[in-house]
Amino acid sequence: MASRFSILLTGILLSASLLRAQDTIPAPVMEAIRPAYRPLAEMLAVSRFQIPTLGNHVELITNGEQYLYSLTTDILNARQSINMEYFAFRRHPESDYVRIGLALKGLEKLDVRYIVEDLMQFPKRRSYFDNLKLAGVGIQHYPLFPLNPRNHQKIVTIDGKTGYMGGMNIARQYFYEWNDTHLRIQGPAVSSMEGIFVKMWRITGGQLFSVNPPAPPFEDGVTIQLVADKPYWHHWNMQAYIWALDHAQSYFYAKTPYFSPPAKLREALRRAAARGVDVRLVLPNPKTLDEAIMAPINQSYYRGLVRGGVKIYESNGIFDHSKVFVCDDYLSSVGSVNMDGRAMLFNHEVNAYFYDEALSGQIKAMILQALENSTEVTLEDIDGRPLAYKIWCNILRIAGPLL
Repeated sequence: MASRFSILLTGILLSASLLRAQDTIPAPVMEAIRPAYRPLAEMLAVSRFQIPTLGNHVELITNGEQYLYSLTTDILNARQSINMEYFAFRRHPESDYVRIGLALKGLEKLDVRYIVEDLMQFPKRRSYFDNLKLAGVGIQHYPLFPLNPRNHQKIVTIDGKTGYMGGMNIARQYFYEWNDTHLRIQGPAVSSMEGIFVKMWRITGGQLFSVNPPAPPFEDGVTIQLVADKPYWHHWNMQAYIWALDHAQSYFYAKTPYFSPPAKLREALRRAAARGVDVRLVLPNPKTLDEAIMAPINQSYYRGLVRGGVKIYESNGIFDHSKVFVCDDYLSSVGSVNMDGRAMLFNHEVNAYFYDEALSGQIKAMILQALENSTEVTLEDIDGRPLAYKIWCNILRIAGPLL
C-alpha cells in the first residue's frame, strides 16, 4: 500500500510532468468547435489527455440494468486489455457479473487492471478484490489514508476502443433503485481515458504501461474533451462550470445530487442569473437523500441563490445521482463531478465535455423531463422552514465541503 507521503508526492510529480502551459489543439479539431467555445477548449487542454478529440460515438446510459448488461458484455468480448476504477464496487450478486468477467479475462492472459478505492470498501474484506490476483488481474489500492484527496473517478477502458465513465458505480442501487447518467464511448477519446487511468495507476504504485493509440474517428462522431481534476491544483472542472455560466447567452441547466458549491461557483451562478440567463438546478427531494445530514447541507445554499435569480427544483421522483449540465444547445457535460466542494476541490474526478448540438439536445431533453417531475423551491418555502431547522442547515454547511 502506498504511504500518505508517497501518494501525495507521486500525484504532484505526475501532475507536474503532464501539465504544460497549454497543449496545442490540432487545427481540424479547433475548427470543429464553434469559435465562441474555443477559449474554453484551450483553457482545459492542459495535457495531451485533455485535448479534444473528433469523431466519437457516445451512448447516454440512464438505465442501470442496461448499464450492467452492456458493461458485462463488453468485458466478455475484450481481446487485449481492460482498465477499470470505481469509487464504489459493492459486494452484490449483480456486481459479481463484472468481477467474474474480470477474472475470466485475467485467466485468458489479457492485460486486466483494477484500482480499488479502499475508503468505500472499508471495512469489507480486501480478499474480494485481491483474490482476482490469482486470475492474473493487476490490483492497486487507493489507500484509506490520507482521507483527502479521494479517488472519485469511474473509468473503464476496453481494448483502447470502448470506454465507460459517468456517475454510476458498481452496486445494486445503481442497477435498480436510483436514476443516474453514464456514458459508453467509442472512438479516439478512449485513448484519453486510458491516459487518465494510467496516471491514477502510477499514483497508486502501479508500473507504467503504454496507452493504446487513438482509435480511428467516426465520420458522424461527437467532439469530446475529457477533464480530469488534480486535487490542490487548478480544479479544472469547476473552472469549466464557471466559464459556461459566465459565457451562457440563453440558459444553463444542471442536475446534481450533492450541492455545496464553492464560493466562486455560487458567484458565477448568480452572475449568470443577473444577466438574464435562465439558470435552473435540479436537486434530489430531501426525502430521497439523507434527511439528517445531506439534505440540510443542500438546502443551506438555497436562499442566497434563489434571491439571486437562480431557479432551484427538487425532484419528486426517486433519488437521482446524475451529474450533468447543458448550456445554450451546444455545450454539455456528463461525469463524476458533483456541484459540491469535495468534488470540485478535494477529489480526483473526471468529466466529459461535448461540443455538439445533437448530444447536448439529448441531455437537455433529459433535464427538461426531470424538471417536469420536480417542484420549484421559492423564497416562501425557504423562509417558512422552522427556525431550528434553519440553524441546523447553517451548522452543517460548515462541514459540507468535506463530506
